[in-house]
Formats: sequence, structure tokens, C-alpha cells
Amino acid sequence: MEACYPPYKSSSPSTLNFVLLREPRSHVLSQFLECRFTRFGSWVTWADSLRHAEWQKECKRTRCGINRFGERFGGSRNRTAASILAGFEPWIRHFARVQGSARRSGVDDFGCYDARSLQTRALTCARRGGYASHHYDGEANLAGAMEVVRQVDLLGVTELYHESLCLVHFRVQGALPPSCVCTADANRSAGGGTMRHEHRTHGGPRDFGLSALPQALLPTVDALTRDDAQLYEAALRRVVRDIRSVETQAGARVLCRAAPRYSAPGGATGQA
Repeated sequence: MEACYPPYKSSSPSTLNFVLLREPRSHVLSQFLECRFTRFGSWVTWADSLRHAEWQKECKRTRCGINRFGERFGGSRNRTAASILAGFEPWIRHFARVQGSARRSGVDDFGCYDARSLQTRALTCARRGGYASHHYDGEANLAGAMEVVRQVDLLGVTELYHESLCLVHFRVQGALPPSCVCTADANRSAGGGTMRHEHRTHGGPRDFGLSALPQALLPTVDALTRDDAQLYEAALRRVVRDIRSVETQAGARVLCRAAPRYSAPGGATGQA
């Protein structure tokens, strides 16, 4: 659920609150691909376009087949790497232009995601609605988001997705399924109860990832996600600690490889 966390946080003793975070650069790229290529992105960006009277007037005159987002950042039909980059860079720079300026609210997000530290905002914004966290609603509250990372019942990260689900399973069941246990050769146990995961791109391109982005553009992405980077660094540390704790309790290895490392770009450090 991509919503503001506080309105939906449960205080019921029979409910566990689970938060899943993602490495910030990958998260920002995913936002753009979702806005440009998926059914959801098409729906929200067309709905946004239809709220602009001037665009409607011009669209009727020219019988346009593309909305405001598509006009600026490319349509869904062209999936070449060159076309995606040609749209991603101006989309990122659109938000970067207001970062650090006095005019930080009221920025056009074209009805889709506002890329500025969305995860930090999602953990602290107060509006209800399934997509409320997508839109900028004041400064990100990093201290409040860090408190969620420290206190939430269960925390996971996309980069340790399987292991994060193992944490959920152990918390709920009090034991690990065979698919969560490493064998002597550092592979998963093949003995029954295999946990299967689907990778859904919602119709977006599967073969365009971070490696396709030019290095020169990454500092711009990092500037937009400075809070998210500190948040993710703290979250990853907690997830690894939680995995180690479960391994000790269960007497089994869950993390079959070296624990991933992450440092927030620019030297900022997230504490959890």
C-alpha cells in the first residue's frame, strides 16, 4: 500500500505493522517507469491532464493522443534506452530545480510521483488515501521517519526481500520455513515449503535499470533523496540486525551471502 503510514498504523495487539523500504536511486527510477509505462501511470497522468483547462482546449483542437506527462517526458510506446533516458533526465531536473529554493510546495507532479524523498514523506505524512504519499505535502520529517524505522513491528528492504519475508514468517509462526534456511553450500534449502516471489513491473520495461543511468546524473538523484538515503541506511542496518537475531534464535542461517552495505551519498549518516 503506497499511503501515508501514520493514518493506517494499527495499535491493535493482534496486528503487526510492516514497512518495506527500497534503495533510493532504484526507487526513484522505478517511480519514473511507473508513471510513464504502466496502466496506473497512464490513469493518474491523464486524470491530471484533464484537470487543466488550457491543456484540454489545446488537446481538443489538435486531437492529441498524449497527455501532459507524455509531452514533457515521453510516451509509453517508445521503450528504447535512449528514449527512457531522454525522459528521465528532465523529469529529475524538474524536481531538482526547486530543491533548496523557497518555492518547494505546489510543484507540478503531473498527477504522479513527486520524487523528493518520497519514502521519508510516506512514513510521516498524515493524509488518508491510497496515493496520498505520492504528492508533496510539506518538508520530509526525517526525525519522525527514523523513529518509525526504530519502532515499527517489522521492517524490511527490497534488496533483502526474501530475508525480509523470513522475518515476517518467524515473527508470526515462531519458526522458519525450509525456504528460509541456508544449506552448507550457502544456497537455500530445497526441502519443501519453497517461498516463491513474483517480480511485477506492471507492464514497465524489465531490462532498464540503474546501470543504464549516466554517472553524471546520479548526484542530482542523490540530492533529491538525501533524507531517503539516511533513512535507508538506518533501515538496512536494522534489518541485518533483525536477521542476525532470528538466526541466533532459530539456530540457522537466513542470510546466505555477505550482508549488503550501504552508505548515504555525501557522507550523511542515518542512525537507528
